[in-house]
Amino acid sequence: MSNNLGLLTELLGDNNGNELIADDLFVGWNIIGLGGDDVLVGGNFADALEGGAGNDALTGGLGADEMIGGEGIDSYIGTLEEFHEDIFFDVETGEDMAFVGEFFSLGDVSISDNGIFTTVAVTSGGATATFQMIGVYSIASVAAVGTEGTAITYTRTTEVNGALGTPDDNILDAPDDENWLAYGFQGNDSITGGGGSDFIVGGEGNDSLDGGSNGADTLDGGEGDDYILLTPGGGEIIGGTGTDVLDASGASTDSKLFLWGSASIGSSASATVSGVEIAYGSDFDDRLAGAGGISDTLYGGLGSDTIFVDRDSVDYRDGGGGSDWISGSGINAGLVINLGAGTATDESGAVDTFVNFENVIGTNFNDNITGNASANYISGSNGNDTIWSGGGADTIIGGNGVDSMNGGGGDDLFILTSGGGDIVNGGAGVDAIDVTGATESATLFLWGNVSIGSGPQITISNVEIAYGTDFDDRLAGVGGASDSLYGGAGADTFYVDRDSADYRDAGSGDDWILGNGINAGITLNLGAGTGTDESGTTDVLLNFEHAVGTDFGDNITGSSANNILRGAGGADVIWSGGGNDIVDGGAGVDTINGGGGDDLFILTNESDFITGGAGIDVIDASGAAGGAKLFLWGSLSVGISPSTTVSGVEIAYGSNFDDRLAGVAGVNDTLYGGSGADTFFVDRDGTDYRDGGAGSDWITGSSINAGITINLVSGTGTDESGSTDTYLNFENVIGTDFNDNITGNSSVNIINAGSGNDNISSGGSSDTVDGGAGNDTINGGGTADLLNGGIGDDNIIGGTGDDTINGQADDDVLSGGDGADIINGGSGNDTLNGDNEADVLNGGGGDDSLTGGAGDDTLDGGDNDDYLNGRGGDDSLVGGSGNDTLDGAGNDDTLVGGAGDDELTGGANADVFEFDSASSEGADTITDFDIASDSISVSGALAADLVASAANNLDGDAVITHAGGTITLIGVDELDVTTAIFS
Repeated sequence: MSNNLGLLTELLGDNNGNELIADDLFVGWNIIGLGGDDVLVGGNFADALEGGAGNDALTGGLGADEMIGGEGIDSYIGTLEEFHEDIFFDVETGEDMAFVGEFFSLGDVSISDNGIFTTVAVTSGGATATFQMIGVYSIASVAAVGTEGTAITYTRTTEVNGALGTPDDNILDAPDDENWLAYGFQGNDSITGGGGSDFIVGGEGNDSLDGGSNGADTLDGGEGDDYILLTPGGGEIIGGTGTDVLDASGASTDSKLFLWGSASIGSSASATVSGVEIAYGSDFDDRLAGAGGISDTLYGGLGSDTIFVDRDSVDYRDGGGGSDWISGSGINAGLVINLGAGTATDESGAVDTFVNFENVIGTNFNDNITGNASANYISGSNGNDTIWSGGGADTIIGGNGVDSMNGGGGDDLFILTSGGGDIVNGGAGVDAIDVTGATESATLFLWGNVSIGSGPQITISNVEIAYGTDFDDRLAGVGGASDSLYGGAGADTFYVDRDSADYRDAGSGDDWILGNGINAGITLNLGAGTGTDESGTTDVLLNFEHAVGTDFGDNITGSSANNILRGAGGADVIWSGGGNDIVDGGAGVDTINGGGGDDLFILTNESDFITGGAGIDVIDASGAAGGAKLFLWGSLSVGISPSTTVSGVEIAYGSNFDDRLAGVAGVNDTLYGGSGADTFFVDRDGTDYRDGGAGSDWITGSSINAGITINLVSGTGTDESGSTDTYLNFENVIGTDFNDNITGNSSVNIINAGSGNDNISSGGSSDTVDGGAGNDTINGGGTADLLNGGIGDDNIIGGTGDDTINGQADDDVLSGGDGADIINGGSGNDTLNGDNEADVLNGGGGDDSLTGGAGDDTLDGGDNDDYLNGRGGDDSLVGGSGNDTLDGAGNDDTLVGGAGDDELTGGANADVFEFDSASSEGADTITDFDIASDSISVSGALAADLVASAANNLDGDAVITHAGGTITLIGVDELDVTTAIFS
């Protein structure tokens, strides 16, 4: 250990052995032995003793003494109390410390080091003395010195490089980057460390300490008003007594200066701080805080600095250059901060000085904050704050709580993130509210109503600009004021003002401009970004996609985006833009013009004029309150409302009621019926698409001038020109007056073919088919169909179900097919075939041919000369009027000839022939009467009388006579006619 301790005037020995003993004055002594074996004894205060050359004995006495043994084998003598808080320099290996009157062992001694100095604690008699030795030491021995006390002998393992000052003003610099120790002692010293972890003590006087670059330095100012330079590396900073300064002004980046315990530069390690009263920040963005309970002074310097308010004490704060902040973070009571006056009242009520500040962050309590002439940023944080802007263009955030925010003479910005029932008064200037950081949508009505989400209303006045959230906001200005509204992201809704030149920017999202509440027609041109309000003033309207007019006559024009344009009331003129737009004229007689995109027009109850324009355009009646007429060739209406004139539209959507829909000849158009029983008219030409939708829907060819083909199964059809159309979700068909080809599907179909020779196939459900006039061919499906031939020579086949077939007029061929069918020939000479199961065949008028088939059939020839053949099964054959031929054709049949001269053949098995004596039945003949199995029933006649009447004719056949006529039994003799054959 080298030292710079010069000659002292207090007590100075010579090169001989000296005994230098300090007087017990109320001062410390500097005692130097120089050469010889000296005895140095200090007083009762902090003394400095240096033995010099020779084997010296040093006793510091009471107080925190500094002792240097010097050359030779030195010893240190004292009581436990005298050793306490002493510092020993240059203790060499083998030197000892003798504790007079104290007796202890090695276990009573603790020793530790930090690589620079060693701390020793000795406990004896219940008391402890703690002292330090510069360097790294271990204990060689602890031994009693007779009856006088105990001595500790040391071994020095590491000698620390260092320097000691004189009582004068010293300049001490570390010689290298090794760990270095320096003590200034007395005087105003300047001490600079190196690159290692240095230990520097200023001592007495006003010292300047610099730990040097890097290293975790310990800087202790000691007594006096000391200056300590903050460098990177961490360590410990101790101001000591006096008014001490911590300076980061030369730092190359931002600093943290918290005098309550921590300081650092940039991202370097933090140093602990204590006993410092003044701090200077860097030219960068620093953070500074004082120590609670101490009146300290902080200077921010350049940069945007943040200085924290202390809880108590009268402090001084200077923000310096840059835009600086006062922060009340961590304070447990409301503050009063006035940037204009340069004062602040802290948690304890003490008034601090704050100069050169521009910005404030309040506490979580009720603050009162006033700005200054600069452009201030003031945040109230939590609590019910009162904030007054100054004369600059200020930014004010009330934060949580019910805040009162008042603008000043500048253009102020009020940032709102929650409701809280705040009061905002913009004051003079062009002021703005900003809710862009809110997490819910906002209502921003500058005339006085502002809210965020479902929060309480914010009272607002004298604000000219508003910025919306990223959600779906509503924004309106103040009538008579030229204000600006910005929607931001989200689907925002803006309301047109009545007057003044306003600016509106909807931002991103699908945004709306509305004329609600306006008392005159307006102009909205989304493409040009302009509009005129109620007073005729021109507004700027940017980034809007949708518009709604007023209840008066508006002029609305879309843009290149996909717009929704609504006229509301009044006779509006609407021009779609270049996008795929939705246009709703609303009430009033509107003129609507489509643009270049695929537009959709909402049909109303008015007599509008709609022109589709370019693109594939749509008429939509899906929201109509009644059935719609959608004739794309020129006429639209809802219910009995006036007709809308339409052109240039290719697609139509019907209502939920019974609609009528037709396309445009020569145009490939698309029609959708929706729910309800809709009627679609076949076009003459064009490749069309038709979807009946829900309900029982109709295709009609009533106005077509050629036969068509409609196939409900495949969903296709051909029109008058032969073009193929698509027909989906249809159940019913009306044909043309020409030769049609119609096929049903699995739904319950009604098919009215109309005139012409039609070919009709029923589907899989219980269908109703009417062939109409013409020679039609009708095929039933798999269930019980009703098939009507109509006028003409029709050919009807019933299919597999229990069908009802009506030939109606003219000569028809009717076949029941499988199933128990009812077949009615109607007028004309018809052919009826029952086929399988129990059929009912009625010939009706004309000379008919009825064939029953395999089941138990009922055949009624009706009028005229009919032929009835029961074929298989137990049949019932009734000839009716006319000369009929009945053939049971096997099985147990019942044959009734009826009026006229009938020929009856029962066929095999037991047949019953029925006659009525009360009717004029004519001369009937039974060709195959079997006495053994057949029987005859003549109502109104007795069997005995009938037997008595029997007589053979010239051919030898028995003839039975009754009141209504005769019965000839071919091949039966009159003698074989007995009562047994009558029933």
